Amino acid sequence: MKKSLIWTLMAFVTFSSINLYASEPTKEIIPLADQGVSTHVINRNIPITKAEFITVILQAVNHKEQLPPIMDTHYALPAMERAEKLGIIELKDYPMETWSEMVSNEEKSGILSKAAANKEIDMEKVYKALSEVLIEKVTVDGETVDLGHNLPSHYMGQVMLPLRNIAEAMGFEVEWDAATYTATLNNGRIESKVQIGFDSYLYKSVNAIGMSAPFSAGVAPKLIDGSVYVPSEYFSMFADCTISDWTMHFINKSRE
Repeated sequence: MKKSLIWTLMAFVTFSSINLYASEPTKEIIPLADQGVSTHVINRNIPITKAEFITVILQAVNHKEQLPPIMDTHYALPAMERAEKLGIIELKDYPMETWSEMVSNEEKSGILSKAAANKEIDMEKVYKALSEVLIEKVTVDGETVDLGHNLPSHYMGQVMLPLRNIAEAMGFEVEWDAATYTATLNNGRIESKVQIGFDSYLYKSVNAIGMSAPFSAGVAPKLIDGSVYVPSEYFSMFADCTISDWTMHFINKSRE
């Protein structure tokens, strides 16, 4: 009888212990700054230049203050100089001629590690900012857009998207005027023009009088490898946008 009771108690304790450890929540381990910072929350496979990677971080740090572009030299100079003051980089290791090179995963970890060592930097904001620009795919109404070789790019901390690929997925026809460097979008209801070098975006109704108020996205359209790229904010005139899992999702409103 005693042996039976002992075995019963042992089985109960063992079973209780197993349940206890099985139900204990798994805690996320936050690495110390001197151990390097994990980049698992950002997409390591998306190419981004050294200047852009650091610019995005600095915009997250200085979220209330726009970093002024310097037109007579590299636009990222203010961000790079501030990054050095914050201890994120040493400019001697990043000569200006290398800023347009793609940042390696090893460099990403090193930069983020130094950023985490600065107690004034909110790394949650930094990771959020990076996750919003390191975009791998684009969808329109749930369908993945075929970008071909026109992958998302970055400029002055913003995501730049290939105009024709996204616009055609939204039902627009796109015409290019090489004489004026202007692209015209038309879906039979609304029309919009974008001109290389001009940071002014608007659209108008094809069948009615009036147009939207022009707005600035902070970045003008650019030609990249022969294709017109616009800031992702441009498409906010025609669609609602969300970002998840390194994908930019557009819900098209231009057909309404």
